[in-house]
Amino acid sequence: MKCCILGLGVFGRNLATDLAQLGAEILAIDPKEENVSLIKDEIDHAILADFNDPSILDNFPIREMDAVIVAIGDDFEKSISMTIKVQEMKAKRVVCRVLSPMHERLTSAQGGSPRGARRSGGTRVGALAFDARRCGRFRYGRQLLHH
Repeated sequence: MKCCILGLGVFGRNLATDLAQLGAEILAIDPKEENVSLIKDEIDHAILADFNDPSILDNFPIREMDAVIVAIGDDFEKSISMTIKVQEMKAKRVVCRVLSPMHERLTSAQGGSPRGARRSGGTRVGALAFDARRCGRFRYGRQLLHH
């Protein structure tokens, strides 16, 4: 499985390392050099890029990814703009860390098809070992992921 993770704060970093340990190929992108440095030796590709312009994603193989996870937790607008951009790029599957009930509503309005929440299984990333054709909401730890 190939995954792109946008945002490498605590949540995105833990998700990236957990998925990598399960064998996923990870492309992780973050605008903070310290976040990229913390993870660069644990995953396949850790990239420093500015999230102010979503077109930066045009430089990456988003369509080749089985999933793109928008894990931006500190900026509502950037999370929404990156989510829209990866959807426009025809990502196979978009999973978004939801920051608030309004964020969930906006994400859903962008074309998500919620089917209810599920708790992750035995591993913290069990809920993200998914079939790329399914839609829904997943729990990762205490965080709600919506796509």
